[in-house]
Amino acid sequence: MSEPLPHAWPDIPFLRAVPAGPRCAFLAGGRLIEVMAGHQLMRQGDPAGPLLILLQGQLRVSVMSLAGRELTFRMIAPVQPVGEVAMLDGGPRTADVLAVSTCRLLLLPREHCQRMLARHPSLAQALIGVLCERLRDTSLGLERVATQRLSSRLAHLFLKLARDYGRPLEDGVLVPMRLSQAEIAAMVAGTREAVNKQLAEWRQARVLAVDRGQVVILDALALSAACE
Repeated sequence: MSEPLPHAWPDIPFLRAVPAGPRCAFLAGGRLIEVMAGHQLMRQGDPAGPLLILLQGQLRVSVMSLAGRELTFRMIAPVQPVGEVAMLDGGPRTADVLAVSTCRLLLLPREHCQRMLARHPSLAQALIGVLCERLRDTSLGLERVATQRLSSRLAHLFLKLARDYGRPLEDGVLVPMRLSQAEIAAMVAGTREAVNKQLAEWRQARVLAVDRGQVVILDALALSAACE
């Protein structure tokens, strides 16, 4: 379902360094769409297509292992882009992208993006920044899987989610994402059973709590200590 473009755009962090003129022209070349929970926006191996910017909702990015197991490696929350790799290089989509909740997105056709990137280097730099950040996260994740225990990997994950998307509360920081234990396990290369055990220990120690399916970090210092 398509919607009219808004008169004023929300703050989009990865575009903050782009001058107002090119930024507005870039966003104005898209169209707003809304999809329901469970809608498959992209499939691994699909042809290159548009860039999407998530405005509301939550997306899950995953791949299928050789054994046929779905591995979640990133959750996308507002206001982040998705599909930038295939949009830039014209190759196939590198992962599956699923709407976890009802989502509102800006769809920017690939041809429009390519024209704008060629005309405005600041836009290209903005997307390169997104790629570098995600590559760095992936590299650090692989390093942690090889060198750190599960509790450390979990602590790193929750602290990063809190830093990127957290909402302050009176007694802690809410991570505004509903993540199943299976999804959390996939993101830290652990088992659901091991993740469940560690989360239970942290809940008992008042390091974190669960509020309506969302994690609330109560003791960030304890999580930071667990990262070491």
